[in-house]
Amino acid sequence: MESQHIQNKKDNKEIVVHSLSVGQLATNCYILAAGGKNYIIDPGGDGTYIGETLLKLQMIPQAIFLTHGHFDHMLGAFEISTAFGIPTYVSKRDSFLVERMQQTAEHFLKYAVDDIPPKPLFFYEDGKLLDSNVRILYTPGHTPGSVCLDVVGFPVLFTGDTLFAGGFVGETNHEYSSKQELQKSLSLINAFEEETILFPGHGESTTLYDIRHTSEKELV
Repeated sequence: MESQHIQNKKDNKEIVVHSLSVGQLATNCYILAAGGKNYIIDPGGDGTYIGETLLKLQMIPQAIFLTHGHFDHMLGAFEISTAFGIPTYVSKRDSFLVERMQQTAEHFLKYAVDDIPPKPLFFYEDGKLLDSNVRILYTPGHTPGSVCLDVVGFPVLFTGDTLFAGGFVGETNHEYSSKQELQKSLSLINAFEEETILFPGHGESTTLYDIRHTSEKELV
């Protein structure tokens, strides 16, 4: 587990981001402490490990946020949501991916997976997600319901599988993906300050500065 303490230069407030690599596809699961609350982002597997880490950190989460509906970002959500009695949020546009989680996971992992999607499951569009610490930025392309999570008042953006270190982007070879939508989403991300730290769904964290100035790939 890696931990980063990030300060707001304006008032010296601090958030903490704990990063865990989970599941066979090495998905980044993040534990975010912000504004006196704790959140789980993309618990893609190893629910027991995530739960034990929370207990070691003496952190009680308030909610689980999914950046999109792919199985490798949500396989541990049922166990975590059940253990702590907390809701899971995902975009309604990705609900079809949640519904076929078991089938897709078994196809890629080559072993039986219990059909246990996270419960209770809420959609960002329902308006039930009212939180002063985290904003939802819709970034479709990789999936129809992909989102990034913007931490209010801090230069931090959780990008899921929309954008990775080195300027790499999420796959758009699925029948439901869209290169055109992804380009629009990248333009939204590109509008953030260069100092913004990007926490992607896989691989290392980076900054917009690094992508703009050291990557061989153009962001947009």
